[in-house]
Amino acid sequence: MVIELSPASTATGVFEGLAHIVIGDPPGPGPAAAAFLSAISPAELEKAALDRHDLMDGRPHELTRATLALLREWALGQWDGPEPEDGE
Repeated sequence: MVIELSPASTATGVFEGLAHIVIGDPPGPGPAAAAFLSAISPAELEKAALDRHDLMDGRPHELTRATLALLREWALGQWDGPEPEDGE
């Protein structure tokens, strides 16, 4: 919170009058997450997850874990777009 006293104030730290203070809760992450996920191509995500051999370890649910890892990376801006196809 920042309170600025008027230039006419003569005593330092003295405030007289009314103020409007609003305390709000930060918005939940749901709407932002939904917008982010809506912009992702399912086919592109699946291909990217299957192409990331460093995320595949043979344990159960490896594709789901790879997909979630990719989504975390992409949400942090660590994505350069789709890899070019062979011959392009």
